Amino acid sequence: MRCPPSRPLITKTVYVICEGVNSEPRYLDAISKLNPRCMLQIQPHKHTDPLKIVEGMVSFVKDKRIEKSVEYWCVFDHDDKAERVRLAYQKAKESNSVANRPKVQIALNTPCIEAWALSHYVPPSDIPTTRHQCQKKLEEIMPGYDHSDGAKFNFEDMMKRYELAQDTARSWGLSNADGKEYEASKLAGIHKLVDSIMSA
Repeated sequence: MRCPPSRPLITKTVYVICEGVNSEPRYLDAISKLNPRCMLQIQPHKHTDPLKIVEGMVSFVKDKRIEKSVEYWCVFDHDDKAERVRLAYQKAKESNSVANRPKVQIALNTPCIEAWALSHYVPPSDIPTTRHQCQKKLEEIMPGYDHSDGAKFNFEDMMKRYELAQDTARSWGLSNADGKEYEASKLAGIHKLVDSIMSA
């Protein structure tokens, strides 16, 4: 009798709360399938407010112990919610200062997750600074993307251009290295989460 194929050893578990219910979860799920050593756990939630999202994750981690192989992330857009985003970062900082509590990490996208998607196709200077402009431009560029019909990213097409997007995200991060992420005019914090999933 032939033995069933062995499953890859899980080396990392990543818990995520996403602002969106379509683009972000579907995209992250597709990314996680590229690396079966990472177990992705999208946590259910009912909030789109950045502060409420972080509060939800803080509540989730407060009684857990620190494990090197487990991470906790919040994914949300800036989308002109400057004060709520600032408070979300403050809440995460407060939680992360508690001894022996797992850290809550934030993947902020400014102005929106669509800016990250666009960075796979165009140079940084061609990426708009508002959510609606990003969505409109993405509909023009990404095959099959329609924000009014599920806002589903073309994952296969994006991955052909991942290095370009990665370079853009890192350049945005470096340009804001001396300041606060939530004050950046453009940011693709989700690339840090993607890198973490892929490096498990």
